[in-house]
Amino acid sequence: MKKLYTITAFILWGVAQMVNAQNMYRNYQSSPNAVPRPTSAVSVVHSNGFVYFFQADDNGNLSATEIDPLSMNPMGNDQYYQLTIPNVSNIEISLNGGFEDAIGKFVLFGAIHYYDNYINQYCQYPAHVIIASNLSTCDVYYDSSSGSEYTAGCDGYIQNMNEAYVMVNGRELVTIDALLPINIHRIELDAATNPTDHYSDVSWDAVHGKFIATGYAWNTSLGYKDPFVKVFELLNYTTINPFAEYCVLNQSYTQSNEYKTLHVQINNDDMILYHDLRRANGQYAYDVIWLTRIHDFWDVNTATVVESMFYDVPNTKLSAKDMLYDPYNKRLNFLGYINHCRDGLTHILAQVDPYMLSSGIEIGQLGATFTGGTCLNDQPPYVDIAYNDLEMFNLALNQYNPCNSVLIAGVGNQQAILTETYDISLSKCDIPMWHADNLASPVLKPYSLNNTFPQSNLQTPTVSVFPDNIAVNILCDEPDACSHQFGGKSLPQPLTNITPAAKITFEPNKLFVCEGFEGTILYSFYDVAGKLLQQGITRNGEKNSLKMYSGVCLLKAMDVMGNQVVKKIILLKS
Repeated sequence: MKKLYTITAFILWGVAQMVNAQNMYRNYQSSPNAVPRPTSAVSVVHSNGFVYFFQADDNGNLSATEIDPLSMNPMGNDQYYQLTIPNVSNIEISLNGGFEDAIGKFVLFGAIHYYDNYINQYCQYPAHVIIASNLSTCDVYYDSSSGSEYTAGCDGYIQNMNEAYVMVNGRELVTIDALLPINIHRIELDAATNPTDHYSDVSWDAVHGKFIATGYAWNTSLGYKDPFVKVFELLNYTTINPFAEYCVLNQSYTQSNEYKTLHVQINNDDMILYHDLRRANGQYAYDVIWLTRIHDFWDVNTATVVESMFYDVPNTKLSAKDMLYDPYNKRLNFLGYINHCRDGLTHILAQVDPYMLSSGIEIGQLGATFTGGTCLNDQPPYVDIAYNDLEMFNLALNQYNPCNSVLIAGVGNQQAILTETYDISLSKCDIPMWHADNLASPVLKPYSLNNTFPQSNLQTPTVSVFPDNIAVNILCDEPDACSHQFGGKSLPQPLTNITPAAKITFEPNKLFVCEGFEGTILYSFYDVAGKLLQQGITRNGEKNSLKMYSGVCLLKAMDVMGNQVVKKIILLKS
C-alpha cells in the first residue's frame, strides 16, 4: 500500500496590535525585584515575528521582553533570570549583542563580572547566554581562563555542517559547539604577530559557506594599524582552513585606528569594511568613519577595492559599536559612541548607500542632554531623552514592520532604552551632525595569520527563572515619520495583513519551495530536540525534498542578506 504523508506547516507568528511610530524612543522598565537598574541591553528580532529585548543589571539579573514588532508594546511573555555563583558577590552580566541560532534559541554574548571572595578581587570573564525561544530556560557560560569579553558573535557551520557559534574575544576567536555549548576552543592570533593586533568582528557567509573575521593589525614599517580581513572555514571546532587573508592599506594619511574594525556583507560578492581613525591636528582634532567596499572579498586573488570614503566628524571623539545592512531600503546603518567635548558619552546613528559611498553619509546624534562644559555652545538636542550617559549596544533590523525600521538597544539614566528609526534624516528625536566627506584610495596587501587552539575553562552559574512584568514609557514619538512610504495612507494595520517577502511553501510528497529570498539559500531541517536531520543549499523556486521523517520538526531557511523564515512542520505518516 502506498504511504501517504500530510504536511501541516505554519509560520511561528504572533497576534499583534497596531503600527505606531517609526522614529521613537521607549523605556522598558522591569519590575522592582528584577533588573531595577539596567546596565546594558540588546535586542534580537526573532524569525517567529517578534522583537525581544534583553536587559542586564548589576545584581546578577537578566530580563527578557517579548515585543509586538508593530506597536513595540510588550506582549506579556516576560521573564527574568537570576544568577547565583557560590562564594562570590556583586555579580553583573554585561551584554554586547545577540543573535538567533539555527533552532530558534537566543544566544547573547558579553561578559560576567563578580567579586571573588577567595582571592579578594573583582574578575571579568567573557560569557555567553543561551535562552530558549519560549524564554523558559536560560544557561550562562563564562570562561574563567580569560579576562576579556565577547564583543561580537555569529552562528555558522563547521565542515560537517554541525552548528557552531563563533565569538570575538580580543586577540582570539572562540568556537562553541552549539549542541554542547560547554565545549569551546580559542583560536588565537599567532604569537609572532604584534600584541596590538586584534579581532573585532565576525559573521557567517551562507552563500560561500565561510566565516568572515575582521580586525586590525600593526603596520611595523609605517607605524599605524591596518584593518585586516580573514575569510575561512572551520574544518572542525579547532582547525581553520583560510581562503583569503589581506590588509587594507590606507594611502591617504597615516593616522591610527582607535577602537575596532567592523564589516557587513551586502550581497554575494561585496562587503563594506569599517575602520575608525583619529586625525590628530591639535585643537582641530576629529575622528573619521572610513568605509570601503570590497568586491570578491572571499577570493584573495580577485578581491578589489571598489570605492572608499572618509567621513570626518569634527569636534567629536567617535568609536564604532555596530553595523547593519538594511536590504529592503538598500541602506547601511552604523552605530557609534561619541565623547562629545569630553563631557559625557552619547551616540550617533549614521546611514549611507553602500553602493554609492560618495553620495554622502547622514549622521544623527541620538537624543541626549549635556549638563555642562563647552558642549552647551553646540547645537542642542531636540528633546531631553537620556542625559549624558546614553550607552547603546547593538543594532537590529525590524523586518516585520512595513518600514523595516532599525532598532537600537541600550541604557541611559539607569533606564533600558529601545529606539526605532526608519530614516535618520527625518527624525526629530535626533539631530543631524555636521560632517565632511573625502575620497580615500586604499589598496589590499597580503596578511597571513597562523593559529593555536587551546581549550577554554568554562564555568556555569546556577540560573533561576521567574515571571516578570515590563512597563513601557514613550520618551519621544513621531507617528508619521515614514508615512511617505505608503503615499500618505494611514500606517496602522494588523500584523496578519503584512506578508514578509521571504516565505516557504509546502507541496505534496514532502516537497518545499523557497520564495522571496535573495541569492543562495541555506536550509536546515531539525527535530524538536534540536538534532540536525538535513541541510542543503537551494534557490528561489527550486523544489526540495525532505528526508523520511514523522513527527514535529522545524525547517529554517536563510539567505546571504540575513532574511530568514522558520516553520514548524507536523509530518503525519499513514
